[in-house]
Amino acid sequence: MAGAPAEAVEAARDTAIHPAVLDAFALAISGAEGPPAHPGIPGHEPDIATARRQAGE
Repeated sequence: MAGAPAEAVEAARDTAIHPAVLDAFALAISGAEGPPAHPGIPGHEPDIATARRQAGE
């Protein structure tokens, strides 16, 4: 919640959350730089048309 508005931190303080979270910050970056680990699994093929549409192409 690091960087959150004071009201949000105060609201979280009154919940069943671990107190360390009130000052915590996390950054998660992930990427795919290779072929799929398990290609060809039925129902998990990429939808190229949807991906292009969502990317604004």
